[in-house]
Amino acid sequence: MTKETLRTLMKEKRRQLFEEDVKQRSRRIARAIESLSCYETCQVIGSYMSFNNEVDLSLLSHPSATFVYPKVEGKDLHFYVKDEMERSAYGVLEPKGGESYDDRIDLLLVPALAISKACDRIGYGKAFYDRFLNRVRPKYVIGVIYDFQEVETIEAHAHDQRLDGYVKG
Repeated sequence: MTKETLRTLMKEKRRQLFEEDVKQRSRRIARAIESLSCYETCQVIGSYMSFNNEVDLSLLSHPSATFVYPKVEGKDLHFYVKDEMERSAYGVLEPKGGESYDDRIDLLLVPALAISKACDRIGYGKAFYDRFLNRVRPKYVIGVIYDFQEVETIEAHAHDQRLDGYVKG
């Protein structure tokens, strides 16, 4: 299956999720993330604001870590603390800016439309995360998906950045 076909299929499957299903699955996934051995030792966690029925990570809590969120700036992603938020051109809530935390992220939680068992990922096709991971590689890079978004294989290209693992639910 081509990446574009897989994107279309997964967007449609995710669109069909009911609000309560998204909440229940997101709670399960958040608990699974919090149980990762790397989670408790992290000082800076790169997360994201959910969009179009993505897994909602706003349920995560950590007693001492700083959570930072992506902002698209030109063709790149940069991560900032969530003080003031605004809608991007893509309709996603992003931090307005401030001090960049790019090189301080211990754990990066990455949204995806699909992830293969070999940890290859398909996003929306703009390669923002691939470019970020090529420039800055946090110690742990974990994808976040619903169980139906796990696939056997994904055709990876030279610029695609593999995840260290993923959490599904």
